[in-house]
Formats: sequence, structure tokens, C-alpha cells
Amino acid sequence: MCEVQLPEARAFYGFQIAIQNIHLKMYSLLLETYIKDSAAKSRLFRAFETVPCVARKAE
Repeated sequence: MCEVQLPEARAFYGFQIAIQNIHLKMYSLLLETYIKDSAAKSRLFRAFETVPCVARKAE
């Protein structure tokens, strides 16, 4: 974000990062709430490392 000089663009990127953080927190809470099996929960939390389509989404 250091390369971006326009204040409007920097504000937009900051907002986008905030929204991504909210989504990440929500997905974590959903997994914690609905998945009771610890092995399944661990596998899902590591999906960005082991599932190719999730890894691409995480990039």
C-alpha cells in the first residue's frame, strides 16, 4: 500500500483490509461454533495450506 499515493485509494485499500479481517474473524467463529471434532476443525483451519482452490483464494 506504500506505492499508492492517492488518499482516496489508500482509504479504499484500508477499508478493504478491514472487511477482509472481519470475514476472517467470522469464518473462524463459524468453525469454532459448528465444528466440534478437533481433527476436522484443524483440517479446516489449515485448508489454505492443503486445498488448492482455498490456497488460490487466500493469495
